[in-house]
Amino acid sequence: MPPSPRPQATPQPQLPHQRGDPTASTPTLHPVLPPHPPSSRVVDRPPLRLSCRPLRRRQPTEGPHMPRTRTRAKFRGWAIAPLAAVPAIALHDLFDSFGINGTDAWLATSAALALLCATIHLATSTLNQRHDPPDDRDFELQIADLCRRDGLLAVQVAPDANVKAYLPNGSLVLISCAPIPHEARPLDLHDFIGTAHHNHQADIPIFITRHGFTTEARRFARHHGIVLLDQPRLYQWQQGHGLTTLVTTTP
Repeated sequence: MPPSPRPQATPQPQLPHQRGDPTASTPTLHPVLPPHPPSSRVVDRPPLRLSCRPLRRRQPTEGPHMPRTRTRAKFRGWAIAPLAAVPAIALHDLFDSFGINGTDAWLATSAALALLCATIHLATSTLNQRHDPPDDRDFELQIADLCRRDGLLAVQVAPDANVKAYLPNGSLVLISCAPIPHEARPLDLHDFIGTAHHNHQADIPIFITRHGFTTEARRFARHHGIVLLDQPRLYQWQQGHGLTTLVTTTP
């Protein structure tokens, strides 16, 4: 049996550089990098669990900023109740001794308690206003209002000296409201001297502080022609004494 003929190979197309073309360039073969081997470390993580419950903000359990809850308010009300009952019983017995009995005694007791609470609230508010001085901006505005009350003209709040105004005779008044937490010393007055005499040519420079002045500061101010107003003198100004009177009577 004759051997079967071999299958002829299909001719492959030749590239230009294989046909002997001198102008053809040999293609550059780039090596194929093997794929990055997978990490052999397998991390076993639990599946995520999504919760539909809303997040709760944790409230502080102690400290000055603890929120007022209904339980705390109720406890506070029960704690105040005995304190209010003691004067109520005492007032009821007092009215009973005067011959006021029954419903009239309780009505009189309620009226007396209301009057007592109003008096305590008014006294507390007055003490808080005395012991809590206003901030710097409010203090400047109060000084400016006092100047307008005394008839000063063109009152304005200056950036370098707090209040600037004019007397009816044209004299320039320059006031410095210094927020000094201690008694003013000559060093505290030094900058105001340059501002008053050189920058503004003030006729009446006034330095105000609520904490008083040292003896050296008073001597220094007297030498440079500065009027000093401390807390007592400022209180006199608020009570109705005119600014010109305070200036002429300053020791």
